[in-house]
Amino acid sequence: MIDPHAWLDYTRLMRSPAVENEFIPCLASVLRLWVDQLFNVQATWLQYLPVALCCVWALVYFWRRRAAWDWKTHGSLLMLVSLVAAPYCWFYDQCLAIPALLAGAYATRSRNLLTVLALAIFVMDIEICIVHVISPLYLWTAPAWLVWYLCARRMNVQGATDLATATS
Repeated sequence: MIDPHAWLDYTRLMRSPAVENEFIPCLASVLRLWVDQLFNVQATWLQYLPVALCCVWALVYFWRRRAAWDWKTHGSLLMLVSLVAAPYCWFYDQCLAIPALLAGAYATRSRNLLTVLALAIFVMDIEICIVHVISPLYLWTAPAWLVWYLCARRMNVQGATDLATATS
């Protein structure tokens, strides 16, 4: 309703030959561009290698937890890994990380980790105000959310283990 020509414009963009060579600030795109420049070849398929590996990992991850699968518990990690491995991922797509970050923030008892998350979000907010959306400066965000979440979950597991040891 806002832009009645949006789908037509999107189709035209996807059919243009230049879209394949556009820089997209995600790790898979950087991998493809790096190999293209290093070996002077067009290796577009490399952009899909991280997501293919991620799909294999996701199947194994699910299979090991299939009996007790819970999207609230296991879906957060799955979403964050998919954001890191995505072949086309704009910065704005990372709003999908919000539920995982909230779950990690809720699970952790570490004020230091919460401070790190708040600072990372602050830096990202400043970046949004002054940096163009296709800048390579956005490459840090998806891996940062994943690393932060893994640290938060690990500290939560260690804290629960320490608490169980202290009470027994």
